[in-house]
Amino acid sequence: MSVLHEFLRKSKFRMGNTLYAVKQIHPKTKAENRRYAADRELTEQHLSRLSRGEKGPYRGRVLYDATFDNPGYWYRISLFRRALGLSHAEEVGVLGKYNAPKAQKTLSTLGIDSTVDFPKQCPRTASMRAEAKRLIAGTKTSADIFSWKLPFDFPGRVAYDSIQYKQRLPEVNVKDPLLEMYVIDILHCLQAASEIVTEETELLVLSHAFNETYGALAWVAMKRNVKIVVASGIFGMPRFWKFSRPGDIFKITAQLPSENFECLSNAQQENLAELFRGYVQERMGGTAQDIGTEYAYTNKAVRLARSELQKHFGWDDDKPIIGVYAPHWFDTPHFHGMENFRDYLDWMCSIIDVARKTPHFNWLLKNHPCEEWYGGITLHEVIATEEHAHVRLVDRTWNNAAIIEAVDAFVSCHGTIGLEATAIGKPVLVSESGWYGGYNFVKSSSSREDFLTQLSEQWWQDMDMEQAAFNAQVFGGFYFGIPKDMEPFVIPDDLKQRDIYPFLKTYLEDHETIFAEEARRVQTWWTEEEMYYHTYRVLGADDYVPITSASK
Repeated sequence: MSVLHEFLRKSKFRMGNTLYAVKQIHPKTKAENRRYAADRELTEQHLSRLSRGEKGPYRGRVLYDATFDNPGYWYRISLFRRALGLSHAEEVGVLGKYNAPKAQKTLSTLGIDSTVDFPKQCPRTASMRAEAKRLIAGTKTSADIFSWKLPFDFPGRVAYDSIQYKQRLPEVNVKDPLLEMYVIDILHCLQAASEIVTEETELLVLSHAFNETYGALAWVAMKRNVKIVVASGIFGMPRFWKFSRPGDIFKITAQLPSENFECLSNAQQENLAELFRGYVQERMGGTAQDIGTEYAYTNKAVRLARSELQKHFGWDDDKPIIGVYAPHWFDTPHFHGMENFRDYLDWMCSIIDVARKTPHFNWLLKNHPCEEWYGGITLHEVIATEEHAHVRLVDRTWNNAAIIEAVDAFVSCHGTIGLEATAIGKPVLVSESGWYGGYNFVKSSSSREDFLTQLSEQWWQDMDMEQAAFNAQVFGGFYFGIPKDMEPFVIPDDLKQRDIYPFLKTYLEDHETIFAEEARRVQTWWTEEEMYYHTYRVLGADDYVPITSASK
């Protein structure tokens, strides 16, 4: 199955490249590319000027991950560069496999002329191949990857996620003929990272922290006590996070410092809760400006009432309907907090095993809304439930708002349904603490066994749903909200890619003061203990707006 899937994937990729090449010679495309190049050049000239601040604490070697070529990322790098006065340090850009010439030109415009080529930093050696063969020889099941002994004690679960993402499969296929190449890639990245992140390196600025490239750079930097910041963004806003301990690499989502919201005043809690209540209405109405809304609500026209849903499946009215919301198979499961299961396929299959033996509930399995956007094998291709009348799959044309209205209780790993459903008063059971399981609004599981046991029970009976709904609203407002004074700072989301440049070109001319003020806030945050810039900004504000409504 993996070989066929890889053949089809490569065929689709080659076809896409051919169509792309044909499109590039069209006069209209050539004109668009000229406008894009001009917008990019002017934007980066603005960023070069704005990013040059006063001397900061770093005089030595500062590494910038330049493997991710995106205008939003260059914008965030420039903000951070100004905040810490990094233009006065020894700055080095780390080029990657894709778009290296474009990234190098951007770095040069910013004034960063020194670069290293990550893929070409060191050769792939016979010893790497031998080590890959040794690791694979001792791997009988995909779960064995977690116990691999890799250089620098690189986590096996990071290796697992990296391989799974390349295979684009629900589970790592250890019989894949390309597996050896994938393992060599990991070993090569670790060696390259060890040569790039030297003992002289003081600071590493990353775009991401997962997979073998970013993960290797981050892991080696942690081993060598190098300061690390990830200049990530969400919905057009900076979500900087800093870390220095191995476990922190898996904490990619901003957290509040207290599970009981003790650091938020009553006014802050109510304002955040009100914000999220409004956002949930926008999201379910299909008007919120984010990709999840687009795929789950906006483009799904078929709305079924509960009675219609029951009639469709031939279900009795007296049984609770349990909605099981699947994550996407290869969306870096372990970086989102998975500990109790091997991967999302293990999670889903374990739930279905319980569901088939639990006919006193009706079970509705829901695919991830961005399944189409991610590509790869779908939930409908992997899971067959026709032989069990009380276990059924959601039709992919159905609108998620209608499904949420019809379902009584929900099961998730750590998806946003945990916020959305609870916020409107419906109970949610999660298998992992993840990024929100400890905030007293979902029913959390202490272990794999505890989760599977709870599934067959009415686990929601002892939940205080009024308090749970409010806590979910507060946390949802925290995650999807921004301080009102940041509203003018919002730019289009990274997913807009090159289309961001025309916006930024004009935006930077009109918002120099705002840029400088935000850089000063980033500078202050860097000296504080708080790991996440977003948390720092939310805790320091009283008035908020939804980030997805503010984004362009």
